Order: sequence, then C-alpha cells, then structure tokens
Amino acid sequence: MIVRRMLVLSALFALAVPLAPSPSRAQGTAGALKIGLIDTISGAYAQVGTDTQHGAQLAIDEINAAGGVGGRRLELVVKDEQLNPTATVQALRELQSAGVTITMGYASSADCLAALPVAAQNDMLVMGSNCIATALTTTKFDKHFFRVAPSDTMLTSAAAQFAHEHFPAIGTWDAYAPDYVTGHDDWTFFSEKLRRLSPGVQTGKAVFVPLAAQDVRSYVTALSSDLPADSAKSHGLYLATFGGATAAVVKQGKPENLFGKFAATINVGGSEPTAAQLGADFPDAWFVYDYYHRAYATAMNRRFVAAYQKAYRDAPNSWSYEGYATIYALRSAIDRAKSVGVDQIIAALEQAPISTPKGVLHYRSDHELAQPVTVFECKGDASAPKQYTCPHWAAIPADKVAK
Repeated sequence: MIVRRMLVLSALFALAVPLAPSPSRAQGTAGALKIGLIDTISGAYAQVGTDTQHGAQLAIDEINAAGGVGGRRLELVVKDEQLNPTATVQALRELQSAGVTITMGYASSADCLAALPVAAQNDMLVMGSNCIATALTTTKFDKHFFRVAPSDTMLTSAAAQFAHEHFPAIGTWDAYAPDYVTGHDDWTFFSEKLRRLSPGVQTGKAVFVPLAAQDVRSYVTALSSDLPADSAKSHGLYLATFGGATAAVVKQGKPENLFGKFAATINVGGSEPTAAQLGADFPDAWFVYDYYHRAYATAMNRRFVAAYQKAYRDAPNSWSYEGYATIYALRSAIDRAKSVGVDQIIAALEQAPISTPKGVLHYRSDHELAQPVTVFECKGDASAPKQYTCPHWAAIPADKVAK
C-alpha cells in the first residue's frame, strides 16, 4: 500500500544553510558574480528552462538579501540552449568570452554532453541542473561537471523497484520514449533492472519518438495497435517523456484511449507541471523524478515552498527545485573555498556536503549527487480545484538507487 509520508530524517532539518551572512561575505567589494544559466527557455520545452530560472533567481534573491557571497552579489545571465547542442556550445562560448566561468542548467543530456568538453578546455564549471545521462559521470566524466538532478541510472533504478514492488501482476512493460541518448538509455536501464528484480517480467514494444515531434499520432498507433485484449490488466507503460512531449502523447493518445489500455503508467523524468497543464485530461501516472514539494519535511524545503509560492503563485516543481538547489550548492562551495576560482569551487564541492530542500547531501567521487529519488502519483480529477490531484508520494532513499 502506498502511504503518504515525508521520508527525510529529522536530523537533517536543522542543517539547511542559514540565510544569515557568513564570515566569508564580510570581505570583498568586487562587482557581481555572474552565473550563466544555459537552458531551454523557448519552444515546446520552455517550461523546463523557465522554471529552472525561477528557482535559481529565487535562491539568488535570498542570498543577495543576506549579503551575497564573499561580499559579492550574485547575478544570473540567461542563455537559450534551444534544445540544440550547437546553440548550447555557442551560448557557452559567449559566456566564456564575457568572463563567465560558472554555468548551470542544460535541459537536454545531448546538450550537456556537447558543452562539457568545451567547458573543460576553457576551465569552466558545468553544474548539470537538469541533464541526467549517466555517461556524464562515467564514460564522459570530467572534473568540471557536477550533477544536481538524479542520473538516469538512479531514476530507472527507482522506477524498476517501484514497478516490482507495487505492480507485480503486470507481466509486460511497453515503452514510449524520446529518440535520443537519454530515451534509449533509460529504457535499456529500466528493462535490465526490472528483469533482475522480476525475472518473469517481459519487455514488449518500444516506440521511440523524435524529440521535437509535434504530431505523434502515428507513434501512438504503433504503440497501441498490437496490444492484447487484456492489456489493461497485463501491460504497463514505461513513459520517458517530459514537458511538451508528454502533453502531446496524452492529447493525441486520447482518441485511441491509449492510457486506458495499460494497467499502470510510470513516467520517468516527468513532473507535476504536465498534470497541471492537462488538468482533468491527465491520466493516472506515477512520476519518477527529482522532487515533489510535499515529499520533504526539511526546514529549508518549507522555506523554499513558501517563498516560491509567494513569488510565483504556485508550488515549486522538480525544475524549479533544481535551479534553487544549484545556486545553494554553489553558495556553499564558494563560502567554503573563499574563492570564485573554478578549481577551488570544484575542490569544495568534492569535500563538503551541500544543503538542499531535500536535505543535506554530498557528492560522490564521480560527481554524482547522492540523493533520494521521488515517486509521486498524479491524475486528472474534474472535481479538484486544479482539475488534478497528486494523492500519493514517497522517496526512494539514496542507497537504494545508487548504481
């Protein structure tokens, strides 16, 4: 049974970074410390970058109101990556030319992978607020990269455990995923982990959709056409979309009752904004991602939620959390390093824990953030004030999702 619960240890509550100025802020009269946000702020996935920007700006406003970092105010410089590796690298080069050496954001793992070698060559820091490809902390590892979001390995581990424990009657899982590195990797990771946990479970059809596709009706038909008559009891849907791609498949799948043909839907990488956008039309689905605002009971999270609701008239979501957490991670590292040099920030991130709304976390040697993964259910409900509800949530502890 899924039970509503807040799963953060009470010992973490008092450890959130205080907003009072620290001794390191008493020095320095230099100009603003600029942080480059490279994210998708236009097109179908604009909400990812916009919400990341909102969370980051909220953190910056709080920190500046408390005296800044090392006596310097923080300032966000925003660049649109356009969900395009070429545009991402161009944005990175523009920041480098302007003397900005600290960057964050990166909605797409493909964009993050393209940016990292250029950043490393120019001694720039890449804080991966959004990008989740495991390669960034394994085969493509470079010391200049630190991840804030959970990796796809962590997310798929949590999804496989959840499917195994809560949907044991489902014998086959089918997939609908974006046709790029993360979409393919995630389905492979999920399938392998689920088969290890439940050897009798089968993987069925996998449909991969171009990331920028707007008309997905043919892909919906390809997924649903061969399902058996009892699929609503025997098949589960692994959905690896986010943002506009999820909205597209829900809307265009409705005439074929796509989601009604599956016993359960697990959406890895999706988040509450999609449910908010679709309202009563949103199917019953379990999101597996970074954060849900009611899932963590730390003092820092309570403050974050209240401040975000006041500033933006809505609760924070995973992307706004990622922007907020990134800025506080940088603040912690710069305070400890007493320097804004990239090498010094890297050393500080490697050596000391950081405070986030999810709790006090630490970076592993591969620059993966050891953290819980959040699982929460949302579904359309015409009788609810927002036309949808999110009735259940849980956190999968960090040690359960570590690779």
